Amino acid sequence: MNQVQLAIILIIVGAIIIIIGNHIYQEHKFKKSIDLGFNNSNNDTIENNSMIFENKEPIQVNNVRDIEDKDMFDIDLNLNEDDSKVENEHVQKAFAHYDSVQFQFDSKINKICQHIIDITFSNTAKIKMFPELSQFTGKAIQYFILEKGNWHTYDRSKKHNADGVKIVLDLVDSEGVIYPLQLSNIYNELAKFADYHKGFIREEDSAQKITYIQEQIKHISSAQLELELFMVNKVDIPFRVLSAYLINKGFIENNYSFQYIIDGKVAFYLLDENGSQFNPSSEYRLFSINSKLHHTKTPKVVIDKIFDFAEDYMQNFEARLLTNNKIVMSDKDYNMLERQIKNYMATCERLKIDLASDIIMKLYP
Repeated sequence: MNQVQLAIILIIVGAIIIIIGNHIYQEHKFKKSIDLGFNNSNNDTIENNSMIFENKEPIQVNNVRDIEDKDMFDIDLNLNEDDSKVENEHVQKAFAHYDSVQFQFDSKINKICQHIIDITFSNTAKIKMFPELSQFTGKAIQYFILEKGNWHTYDRSKKHNADGVKIVLDLVDSEGVIYPLQLSNIYNELAKFADYHKGFIREEDSAQKITYIQEQIKHISSAQLELELFMVNKVDIPFRVLSAYLINKGFIENNYSFQYIIDGKVAFYLLDENGSQFNPSSEYRLFSINSKLHHTKTPKVVIDKIFDFAEDYMQNFEARLLTNNKIVMSDKDYNMLERQIKNYMATCERLKIDLASDIIMKLYP
C-alpha cells in the first residue's frame, strides 16, 4: 500500500468518526431538552389541576361547546324542515290548476294495484315521446295528457301540447309485484323529463300497497282454481241453434264464445271441445264449460249456476254432462266437487285471501 492510498483511508475513517460523534452529541442535546420540557410541564399540570378541581372551568367550557354544537345542529334541522315545507307549498301551488281539472278516466285506474305519477308544466310543453321506461320494468304503463283544459289518452302518433301528464303504472301482474328500486328509477327518469320541460313532479306513496300485495302473494297461489266440464250431445248441434238457445238463457256472445255474467264478472264461459272459440259454420257434438273460480267471491253460487244450466240444457237437448276427463258425471262426482269447493273457500278464508280481488285478477287473469 502506498502513501496516497493510506492517506485516503485515514481521511475516510476520520470523516466517519466526525459524523458519528456529531450524531451522538445531537442526540444527547435533544434528550436533555426533552427532560427539561417534561419537568416544566409537570409543574404546570399540578398548578392547573389545583384550579380544575376547584372550579372545573374546563369541564364547563366543554359542556358549553357541546350545547352550542347541539343548538347549531337543531337550527340546521329546522332550516331543512322549513325549506321542505316551502318546497311542498310551492309544488302544491304549481299543481293547483292541474288538480282543478276533472280526470274522467278514473275507471281505468286501479287504486290498489297501480302507482300514479303526476307532472304539471309551468308553460305548455310539446310532448311527442315519453322516456323509455320499459328498461326499468315490464309492467303495463298508461299515459294521459292534460291538453286545452281536458284529459286525453296519449296518442303516440301525434304531438301533444300538454299542460300536464299522468302516468299510471301497474304494481303487479302475472310475473309478480314490482320492486321499490324499479319505482325509484322510473321516478328519477320522469323527474329528468319534467325538469327538461320546466315542470313539477309528484308521486303517491305506494309503500303500503306493495306491502299488502306482497302479503297476499305469499298464499295466493293456492287460490287459483279452474273448473272444466263438458257437455256431450247425442247428435251434432248446428252453431246457430246452440247460439240462439244460449243467448235466450242470458249468455253473452263474445268473439264466438259465450259468457255468463254474475255481478258484472264472468262466472263461467263456453268454448269448443279444445277450449277454442266456436266456428259459426260448424256443428257440435261436444263443447266445454269453463270457470275460473278465483275470479268470483262466491264459487258455490257459480257451481250452482253451472249445474242449473246443465240441467236445463239436458231438458232441451238430448245430452249428458261429463267430468274433466270426459266421463259421465255421477252424483258421487257432484258431491266430491261440492266438498272440494267448500274446502277451497275455507282455505281462502283462513289464509285471508280475498277472492276476485284486483290482485288475483292481475296475477291469474
